[in-house]
Amino acid sequence: MSDRLMIPASHWLKIDFHTLFRTRADPDQAPGPRFWLAGCAEGNLCEARADLPGGLVAELEGLAATEPPFVHPSTPVNLECYLSLLGDDGPAEYDCGLVFELQHDTPHQGDARLVGNDSEEGDGWDS
Repeated sequence: MSDRLMIPASHWLKIDFHTLFRTRADPDQAPGPRFWLAGCAEGNLCEARADLPGGLVAELEGLAATEPPFVHPSTPVNLECYLSLLGDDGPAEYDCGLVFELQHDTPHQGDARLVGNDSEEGDGWDS
């Protein structure tokens, strides 16, 4: 398949964030996470809940900007700082697990025949 069809992992992280979390209160008034940090080999993403003070958000974002890209298994370098900054209202919770992992050697199962642009049948699809 063409490299142009490859979707970067950071794109999937953005979709994951916008699918799973809100930075404003949900219609049922359940608040979203105060701070969300996720990453991949391409880089990291962070978001802060809308009701956090601007100074705290700036400090969290500044720390997140210094994080090296996450490669599983890894823990954020600044984890203790995030927990300390967010712990004013009690202990902050965190999860350092995989969001998703795609296997590159999973065989295709199904009746559909896969045709790539690098095959005779797919020749010229990029035109």
